Amino acid sequence: MENKERTELQRSLLWEANDNGLNISKMYEISWLVSEMLANIKRWVKYSKRNRAFGFSGKGEHFPETVLTHLQQKFFFGAQMIAQERIHGFYPELSANAGAIFMAFSIYGYGVALHGDVAMMDRKQKDLDEEAADFERILKLSPKNTRDYIRRAYLISRERDEAWLSGKKFSGISTTGRFLWAVVVATFVGKSLCEIERGNFAFVNTFHNLKDDIELLCRTFYSFNELVGPRLPQIQELMQKYPRWEEKE
Repeated sequence: MENKERTELQRSLLWEANDNGLNISKMYEISWLVSEMLANIKRWVKYSKRNRAFGFSGKGEHFPETVLTHLQQKFFFGAQMIAQERIHGFYPELSANAGAIFMAFSIYGYGVALHGDVAMMDRKQKDLDEEAADFERILKLSPKNTRDYIRRAYLISRERDEAWLSGKKFSGISTTGRFLWAVVVATFVGKSLCEIERGNFAFVNTFHNLKDDIELLCRTFYSFNELVGPRLPQIQELMQKYPRWEEKE
């Protein structure tokens, strides 16, 4: 996102805040502005460049993805995965926390609009700290009696990144946090397989980067294994054929 656009959004958020939250017309204005910005923040930029550099694809990416597209995908995948867990009687707390899960997706989007999208392999603690500060700015726009609930949803969305950066075990985060990550990884796998099927082999790096997580999530969540498990032999074959390339900055 351009700095000018981010500044515009931050200024819009620094209205005459009060403990009653914002009025409905201001809420619409901010929501519209965030959506417009997310529709213009592109993802998978390094992968697109890699595809072009190695002649995999003239476009570099067959399905250009913005953060807004990614959010919609998470809602779509998440709804179906929660339904699968519920139908088969697994993890009843996921159904109970469905609202918080979907709110976490939304809140994540607002943070990205303010902070900008940082690729998974480039994320550092300072990115999480800046996003947390942005979140608190947004939270001030909500009525006091909703803030704790919204904050809890936001903290769920941070669990995997915090564990990743601190070197903690995946099993140490909550079931809801693990499921949220399962939904995210499912969208990554779906996106990458779609691109690979069209000759964009830079996306094999997704599987190298998330190999341990993919295997663990297949063992942890029925819904994830239903989606990803049948493709594991293909994923392993692709990893053998296309070695990992360095994408960290």
